[in-house]
Amino acid sequence: MKRILIVLGLLLLLEILIGKVVYSDSLFSQANKGDAHAQFLIGQCYYEGDVADRKYKKASKVANSVSQELGLPLISTNSHLGKGVKRNYKKAIKYFRMAAKQGNVQAQFYLGFCYRDGQGVSIDFKESFMWFESAAKQSYAPAQDELGNCYYLGRGILQDYSKAIKLYRLAAEQGSVAAQINLAYCYDGGLGINQDKSEAVKLYRLAAEHEDHNSKDFLWCRFDSNEGIWESFNRLAQLRMGECYYNGNGVVSDKAEAVKWYRLSAEGNAKAMTNLGFCYYNGWVPYSSGMEQNKEEAYFWWFLASWNKEETAIENLKIVENELTEQQKRRIMTKAMGYFYEKMQTIYEAD
Repeated sequence: MKRILIVLGLLLLLEILIGKVVYSDSLFSQANKGDAHAQFLIGQCYYEGDVADRKYKKASKVANSVSQELGLPLISTNSHLGKGVKRNYKKAIKYFRMAAKQGNVQAQFYLGFCYRDGQGVSIDFKESFMWFESAAKQSYAPAQDELGNCYYLGRGILQDYSKAIKLYRLAAEQGSVAAQINLAYCYDGGLGINQDKSEAVKLYRLAAEHEDHNSKDFLWCRFDSNEGIWESFNRLAQLRMGECYYNGNGVVSDKAEAVKWYRLSAEGNAKAMTNLGFCYYNGWVPYSSGMEQNKEEAYFWWFLASWNKEETAIENLKIVENELTEQQKRRIMTKAMGYFYEKMQTIYEAD
């Protein structure tokens, strides 16, 4: 049970991938004087809240309860991630709207999300489209990408693949990793453009090789409002590269190359963890002696993916656990704890 508790604690800590959310009296003073950027920042504080702070304190206490027994150093329970701001979408919208009316492009962008997802307001795709369009007209790449999604899905506007592709391309040229992936997807499926799987691979590769930034920027990240974390898009692109090489989609099929991309993506993508486990289980991972099956590694990666609620991994675990001894399972659990602890330490030290 203690091993399960520490893994749970470390996993929760691993979710703390956002920057500091800070507000102050001076910021409110500036906002009340009409400073659009200050208004946006306050809105962002209310939008994100102190979800990460609460998770950190809870997880660190769970992890520390057994860290001493395993000989691991303790982690501070004071994260300093939040500053007492309680999440409040209605207040967030109030400040976003104040800033957006003054032309603040980020506030307009956030309002688009609020109306799209029904955060503090009723879902209104037309209103969401309007705010994304306002931000996109200011050449804000993340908004161009989201506006492209509106046209692609027919959300708040008539579906139009050609306009979606135009917007994706504009955003991709400015470095939007999400837009590069979306444009690649269009080429891959021949949606609104002539199918070109080679071009799709080029775009996936461009996005996949993008540096993994820790800063909060919609050019290369997305904010998961439910979990309160920022997630990098390049992990998704790395997953797509792995799938291309695995299936021979736009490139010559190469299982070893697929494993390389899956391994990179598995640093933050549960589907990639699942696929990597599948490669180990089926003996498609290159060793010095050739391709070999490794059920322990398969179990390890499926175990990691299962904590991210990856359903395929959960089902695969049920199969392979009957093929391993108790000693092998204990060895895998120890390895998993070390993996999570290393990740946790890296994130905490970077804060």
